[in-house]
Amino acid sequence: MRFHNKAFVKLVSILVGATVGTLVYMVQNTDNEAYRRDRFASDEFAESHQVDLEHELSFLGKEHQFNHPFEVQEQKTRLNHPHPFITIAPNNLELTFRKDEQFKFSSCPYSLQGKLQESQWASQYYQPNIKMIMTDANINQEEYQRLKTYNMPFGFFYKNELKFEELSSTLKLFSEDESVLDFGNHQRPPCVSCAIVGNGGILNGSGLGREIDNHGMVFRVNHCIRRGFEHDVGTRTTHYVFMDRSLIHTQQADIPTDKGIKWVFLPCRINDYHYITEVAKGTNPKQKLKAQAADIRLLHPDFVRYFHKAWMRTKSFRPSTGAMMLMTALHSGCDSLSVYGMGFTEKYTEHYYDKTFSIYKNVKGSHDFAREIEIMKKLDKAGIIKWYKRDVPEFLS
Repeated sequence: MRFHNKAFVKLVSILVGATVGTLVYMVQNTDNEAYRRDRFASDEFAESHQVDLEHELSFLGKEHQFNHPFEVQEQKTRLNHPHPFITIAPNNLELTFRKDEQFKFSSCPYSLQGKLQESQWASQYYQPNIKMIMTDANINQEEYQRLKTYNMPFGFFYKNELKFEELSSTLKLFSEDESVLDFGNHQRPPCVSCAIVGNGGILNGSGLGREIDNHGMVFRVNHCIRRGFEHDVGTRTTHYVFMDRSLIHTQQADIPTDKGIKWVFLPCRINDYHYITEVAKGTNPKQKLKAQAADIRLLHPDFVRYFHKAWMRTKSFRPSTGAMMLMTALHSGCDSLSVYGMGFTEKYTEHYYDKTFSIYKNVKGSHDFAREIEIMKKLDKAGIIKWYKRDVPEFLS
């Protein structure tokens, strides 16, 4: 009987080992982006991984629960000096994010920070001191290992390993300045007005160009053509939010070249790190983007994961670049925020620059635009942002 038990145990061990080996092989030999998109879009993954903050906090018991669901617990780690984390749910590392110890509250009496904290809805998610920008100074070997747990763009895991040495070499090319807003040689104004400009067809014929340009900071995203559409979308750009594929179909003359522009980059794949390295070095004459490394800011994986897991709470692959532009403006120090050209609708063509009418068709599991629109609607109704909705019924409802 003992012999049979031992044989059974051995057989089970072999089967388990074979299964684990197969899974490892599958992960290492599957196109990671397609694999993750399909996996994230599955109902099984959604049921097991969708973040339910009330559930995450329920295990604490009433006597240990936070007075506020997002009250932070600080953990210490070794970096250049002790940096605490923002821990939303202590037993869920996915909801643990790097804290920005250089963060300062705005002195503007009507700041976005104040409005977000005062909002009963937004205050559940909003963390004003979340680490936004990734630099060589805040990514060491220990931090790399922590973030390697999560898939890109929420961490550093990818099918082809992004080695720490390669990452560090890339980050060394960029400034250690973590500020997003730049006032040049001028003092920061008491209150900073910002506009984010998406590329939605709702802007075609809007005549909002001058209104957009009158903001202190103007954020644009992806294929943001201004030539020929100045009356509707304006001419100024202080911030451009993009990824490596943002400029594929953009003519050289349409890439923003405004003086002092800040380039806010969202790395989603290992090739994105290769791309931005090439941009910073300026060694490829075929490269469309001509940007100074000192003006480039790389979004921190924790910041992207914070938006996706805390705000979005969806099974989509990742937030859209436009939604990341919205979150960047909300957390970068803007005191008021106007939103233009955001949200797709069948009432208007997909983009304001379309030559023929085109309805946007979302790729399943790619972006959850319905959730992004829901977030904008709630921010707008709470008086936190001013969203240009024109005459779109689903935006106005």
